Amino acid sequence: MNDWSETEASVREALGSTDDAVVNRIALGDKRGLLFYFSSLAATEQVAAKLTQPLNERLSNGNAFESLESFRSACLGGLPHRYASDIGQAVEFTLQGDAAVVAEGESSILVVQIGGVPTRAIGEPKVQTSIFGPKEGFVESLDINISLVRRRIRNANLRFRSIRLGGGNRAKLSLAYMEGKAEEESLRELLQRVERIHSESTFDTNQLMQQLYGKKKSKLFPVMLNIERPDAAAHYILEGKIALLEDGSPYAVVAPIAFDDFFHFPEDRYMFPAAAKAVLALRYIAFIIALLLPGVYIGLANYNVEILPISLMMAIAGQRTDAPFPSVIELLLVELIFELIWEATTRMPRAVGGALTIVGALVIGQAAVEAGIITNIIIIVVAMRAVTGYVIPYDEMVFLARFLRVAFVLAAAVFGLYGVFLGIAALICYVTNLRSFHDKPYFQSGG
Repeated sequence: MNDWSETEASVREALGSTDDAVVNRIALGDKRGLLFYFSSLAATEQVAAKLTQPLNERLSNGNAFESLESFRSACLGGLPHRYASDIGQAVEFTLQGDAAVVAEGESSILVVQIGGVPTRAIGEPKVQTSIFGPKEGFVESLDINISLVRRRIRNANLRFRSIRLGGGNRAKLSLAYMEGKAEEESLRELLQRVERIHSESTFDTNQLMQQLYGKKKSKLFPVMLNIERPDAAAHYILEGKIALLEDGSPYAVVAPIAFDDFFHFPEDRYMFPAAAKAVLALRYIAFIIALLLPGVYIGLANYNVEILPISLMMAIAGQRTDAPFPSVIELLLVELIFELIWEATTRMPRAVGGALTIVGALVIGQAAVEAGIITNIIIIVVAMRAVTGYVIPYDEMVFLARFLRVAFVLAAAVFGLYGVFLGIAALICYVTNLRSFHDKPYFQSGG
C-alpha cells in the first residue's frame, strides 16, 4: 500500500459514514498507520489494552517498528489474529468484532480479535425449563455458546467449524459435532444447505431452519430440532448428531432428528430410567389426546353416538338440545377463542398475561355457557386438549398438533369416526415414508 492518502481514503469509504466506525491515525515509528474498528462491536477499552498500549510501550522503549508481524510477535503474544489481503476483507473482519491495523508500505493488514462488548448474562432457559439438571441456557453470543458446549464435552474430538451465510447479513455460524461419531454424509449435506443460503436477514435459528429446509419446506413434520439448553446440545452431539449455533441467537439447531426425539426432554436423562420411561409414555398419550380428542368427540356426537354409554349419550344429547350451533361450528369457535387467548397471553406483558388467562378461561367461558352459546362438554374437550398440549416438550410438535387437529375435526364432521381412522392411517403412511435428513427414516429411534 504505497499511496498512503489513497489508502486512508479507501478505508474511510469502505467503513462508510457511520457514527460507530472508528478510524485513528497512529505513528508506527517513522511510518504512518491506521487503526480502525467498529466501537459497537469491539470495546474501545479492549482496543486500547490489546493494541495501542502495547504499541506505545514498545516504541517508548526505543524499539524501532520493523513490520506488523514483528510487532505482533513481540507485543501481542497469543492473541487471536489473522491477516487481511485487502481493505475489503479487513472491513469484513471488523464487522465480526475485530480491529485492524494498516501500516504504510505493507501489503497485508493485521486484524486482531477484540470483542469485549457486553452481552446478556447466562441465565436459565426461558422456554425449555426443567426441575432437574443444569440451569444454564444459551445466550446471544456465539463465543459464550461454544464455551457452554465445550465445558460439557471435554473431548479432543469435539469440533467447531465456522461458516458465514451468504447475502447481506453475513451471519456467523458454527457447526458442532464429534469427529468419528457424526456421519460424514449428514455433515456434508448440512454444509451444502448452509452454503446455498443467501438471505438478507437471518438473525435467529428459527429463520435458519426455514432456510435449511429449502425446497423441502412442504414437509409436514419438523425434521430439525431447536433447543436452548447447552446440556441437551451436548447430549445430542455425543450421540452423533450435529448442532448448528448462530451468533445472535439463544438457540441451537440439531440435525438429523427422528420422530421420538421430539418427546425426549433433557430432564429425562437426570431421572431414574423407570420414571423417565413413564413420563415418556405420558407424553405420547398426551400427544394422541391433543391430536385426536376433538375429532373423536365430533365423530361420536354426530355419527357414532351408539358407542357411548347410555348415561353419557343422554347427557350430551340433553346439552345439545338448546345449542344454537352445530357441534362442529361450536367446537371450532371455542378452539378459535382459545387460540386467540393463547396468542394474546404470549404477546402481553408478563404483569398482565396471567390475568388475561384467568379472564379468558373463566369469565368468558362461564359467561358463554350460561348464555347458552356453547355447551359444557365442548369446554371440557377443548380444556383437555389444551392441557395435554402443554405436556409435549417442544413447540414444533405442539404447532403440528394444532394444525392436524383441525384436519381430524373436519374429517370427523364429514365421515364420522371412519374419517378419524382414515386420517390416522394416512398420517402413519406419511410418517413411515418420511426421511428426516440424508434419507434417514424419520420413524427410527432417535435415542
